[in-house]
Amino acid sequence: MKPGYLIKFAACLLAVLLFWLPAYGMGPKPKVDETQTGAGEDFTDPATGMEFIWIPGGPYFMGCGDWAGDCDLDEEPAHEVQLQGFWISKTEVTQGQWKKIMGFNPSHFDLGDDYPVENVSWTNAKEFVRRITVANDMKYWFDVPSEAQWEYVCRSGGQAEQFAGTADPLEAAWFLENSQGTTHPVASKKPNGLGVYDMSGNVWEWCRDQYDVKAYAKHEPNDPVFRGEEPYHVIRGGAFNFNAFNVRCGVRNDSAPGDPYYDIGFRLVRTY
Repeated sequence: MKPGYLIKFAACLLAVLLFWLPAYGMGPKPKVDETQTGAGEDFTDPATGMEFIWIPGGPYFMGCGDWAGDCDLDEEPAHEVQLQGFWISKTEVTQGQWKKIMGFNPSHFDLGDDYPVENVSWTNAKEFVRRITVANDMKYWFDVPSEAQWEYVCRSGGQAEQFAGTADPLEAAWFLENSQGTTHPVASKKPNGLGVYDMSGNVWEWCRDQYDVKAYAKHEPNDPVFRGEEPYHVIRGGAFNFNAFNVRCGVRNDSAPGDPYYDIGFRLVRTY
C-alpha cells in the first residue's frame, strides 16, 4: 500500500474510533465547558425537536439521607459528589422522537407519539445515542445520564425530595396506584423544581453506570460513573407497574443490557 493511502486509512480509522468508542461509553467524550456558547441556556435538538434543560453543575449528597424515609441497602452510604453542568431532556424519549431517528416503534404500548418509548434495551438506547449524534453531524454529544446526574435532576438539583419535586407521588408519577396498568403521555404530571417531567414513574430509565449493590462506597467524588465487573446496567425512577416505594428518587434497580422490557425506557443528556 502506498504511503499516501496508509495516511488516509489511518485518518479514517481514527475518526471512526473517536466517534464509535465515546458513543458506546468506551472512551472519553467532550465535556461541557460552562463558559462555552450555549451553556446556561436551554436547547432544542434540531433532529427530533427534543427539548433539553440546562442543569448547572454543583455538589450534592447522593444516596439515602435522613430525610428519605426507609431506604434499600444499595442506596447507601449518602456521599457528596460534584457534577459539571449538562443538559437533560425535559421528558423521557417519546415514541415519536424514537421513530424520527430509528424508523420504527418497538413499544409494547404503541399508543401515540407523545407516549414514552419502551421495550428498549440498554443496547438499543445506546444505538439511539449514536444515531442522534450522527444526525447532528457530531456537533452535539448525547448519552444516557449517569446515576449521579439522574438523581441530582430527579431531586430538583439535589434537594431533600423523596419523589421528583414533591412528597406526594400522585402529583409527579404514573405508578401502580393510578396508572391503570399502562404508560401515559409524557409531561402529563407535575414537573419537578427544575421543570423536568416523569422522573418518578411512567417507565424506568437506563443510566450509564453498571449496577453494584456497593457502588456508592466506590464512587469517585467528581462526576462518578461506576464501571464494575457485572454486566447489568442501572435503571432508575420506577414505572407504571411499581408501587410508590419504587418510584422514589433514591431507588436503584438493574437490568441486563440486551434485554428490552415494556416498562423500561430512557431519557438523554447532552454533554457537549
